[in-house]
Amino acid sequence: MQDSYYVRQVQAQHFGLAQQKRLEASSVLILGLGGVGSAAALYLASAGISRVGLVDSGRVKESNLHRQILYTPGDLGQSKPRAAKEELTRRRPDLQCLPYAIDVENQLQEIDESYDLLLDCLDNVQPRLAAASFAYEKELISISGGAKDWEGFLLVSNSKKTACFACLYGGLYRNKEPYPSPGIMGACAGMVGTLQAAFSMRCLTEENPFPRGKFLSLDVRHGQAQEITLDKNPSCPVCGQLR
Repeated sequence: MQDSYYVRQVQAQHFGLAQQKRLEASSVLILGLGGVGSAAALYLASAGISRVGLVDSGRVKESNLHRQILYTPGDLGQSKPRAAKEELTRRRPDLQCLPYAIDVENQLQEIDESYDLLLDCLDNVQPRLAAASFAYEKELISISGGAKDWEGFLLVSNSKKTACFACLYGGLYRNKEPYPSPGIMGACAGMVGTLQAAFSMRCLTEENPFPRGKFLSLDVRHGQAQEITLDKNPSCPVCGQLR
């Protein structure tokens, strides 16, 4: 892209040309291309990320469109990774997009390409635990995000050093029941995805931006947020001592 494309970004406090160059040399693997993943992908692509992996086994449905802003009615029935690639490269022709129409829980290990960071934008516990295991094995920082109704959450984890998603939800590790489909406000999903993109930019351009596990709970309806620092769970099935 032309230098003028990012001129306002490199003028931001705590960010500059050196950080922009780091971002342009970085890659992110996005798991889940729904309302949260759509917003995260758009903002990371627009920020200048070099390469993005797009993972989702679903196809675009009409009920997705109020929150999954990567898609339009013309994408109905298409594979989400393919439709997402088309939209992202339309906006950023130089962006490298690798679509993976795979099931995260059972096929994630088939991904051979290397990435610098993992975004978990998934819906259910089992796929999120598979993502946490993948991030641990690949030594990736991961940022989990989710939304339902008017609420959202984010978890930033470096599972070799900090608490991971399974440290919180390891007790559900063998629970094969999926979450019921909740209601969701599109703007709430967008807020979580946008924060994921912002945290990703920090992780990719700063030294040790989140030294401890960071859990952020959002109440969008009332404009409230609560931040918690997390310690590793020694009995965690993904990153614990008894693994």
